[in-house]
Amino acid sequence: MISKQFEIEIFGAFKTIQDYTNDPFTLGYIQAYKKSAKNNDYEMMKLALLKLKKFYKDNLDEILSNNFVSNKENHINSKDLINNILNYINSNQI
Repeated sequence: MISKQFEIEIFGAFKTIQDYTNDPFTLGYIQAYKKSAKNNDYEMMKLALLKLKKFYKDNLDEILSNNFVSNKENHINSKDLINNILNYINSNQI
């Protein structure tokens, strides 16, 4: 089971990502996570989070250097949260 704190905070991370991109694949990963969370499908949740981790690996430098992005700290926090949840899943063998 994912901690309640993570469950609450992940939706803020999703909103941060949704406000930045309209990429259908990235938005699909968010939807896949939400659906899998309702079904307690931790394997799918992990897969969706891994895809979002890659999103930040590929895009964070651009986000942070973009003068039109005003919520840069939120993106850093979102990336960290995704990594923390993945670490939690892996360490608890969920």
